Amino acid sequence: MKNKMLLSKQEFVTYMEFIQKKSLQQDKFCKALEELSPETYCDVFLYGDYEDKLLKLITKVMYDHTELITYKLYDFDNFDAKHKAKQLQETPEVETWETVYDYLVKDAEVLQ
Repeated sequence: MKNKMLLSKQEFVTYMEFIQKKSLQQDKFCKALEELSPETYCDVFLYGDYEDKLLKLITKVMYDHTELITYKLYDFDNFDAKHKAKQLQETPEVETWETVYDYLVKDAEVLQ
């Protein structure tokens, strides 16, 4: 099924890094607003709809029935170093976006 993947590894990595970058920018924006108004909590989702749509598309195109992409993005990448090291012993495929891509390509081939 590798030939049916619509994204190259480089495109996949670029898109996932873009999502992470926008999330960090959004967090920095919230922190700046909270600094301007210390008594106020700021929770802004400037990119929420875009992120959701892009992730749904990437997940579909990459045949990610395991939810590995969202696990790495929302869970694994937020672990501290100790927990990451422990998790990598069980699931080394979440180490980088490249390893996620490789895992998904192999998984798609098995499903074929």
